[in-house]
Amino acid sequence: MKWIFIALLFGAMGLQIVHLKNQQFQLGQKIRSVEQTIRETHVVNQVLLADIATLSSRSAIRKKLAAKTIAMIPIQDPYIARLVPPEVANDSGILRTASNERFRQ
Repeated sequence: MKWIFIALLFGAMGLQIVHLKNQQFQLGQKIRSVEQTIRETHVVNQVLLADIATLSSRSAIRKKLAAKTIAMIPIQDPYIARLVPPEVANDSGILRTASNERFRQ
């Protein structure tokens, strides 16, 4: 009886090891397929970035303008935002530009 129990125990442990190895192999296959998909997506992304750089170059835009595929109109003056230069702090302390000079170390 003792030897049968030991044989069953070793048999169960062997089956468990085989099962775990099969799971490990299947997980490795899934990891390989995901890595392949990532590599393919990276290659496609690089191709698309190169296409974007090519299509947005000055020469490509000039060709499109010459072929009248696109139209560009100048920005009208009322729609241009102009920034006023900052005011310099004066001695009276009435008008100053905000700064964080006292927090600098």
